[in-house]
Amino acid sequence: MDMTLKVVLLLIASFGWGEARVGESMEEIQSRHGSGKEIGANQIIFTIEDFDVTITFEQGKSVLEIYTNRVGNNNEVRSMNEKDIQRLFEIQSKGKSWLKVEEERDGRTLWLMAEGTLYARFLPKFNTLTFNAALKELPKGLK
Repeated sequence: MDMTLKVVLLLIASFGWGEARVGESMEEIQSRHGSGKEIGANQIIFTIEDFDVTITFEQGKSVLEIYTNRVGNNNEVRSMNEKDIQRLFEIQSKGKSWLKVEEERDGRTLWLMAEGTLYARFLPKFNTLTFNAALKELPKGLK
């Protein structure tokens, strides 16, 4: 990778371009990515870099974000790879670590942010990585 590209990528990472985070307001996300396309009363889909991102808002804040790789010019969907997943973890976590909680044989994987405020689920069959705000209180029966 040449030095110019490295500098551009570093600037993008530093200023937060090309990202959305669970907990951000609708206005913060729209200021960076435009209005998006409403697909429900509280859902908007955005195109962010190589991803289609479906974001669910509650009380004006992002609580659920589903990342899916965009379809290419030849209508092929590129599989989400480890590099994509790690990049999305870095965006969501702001330097906090993730703990792998569960991994199935088919690749389905569940992570929890170390501080417990966010979890992520990778579903290879659907080629999606979903980030969801962790429940503040566990439902009865799960305590």
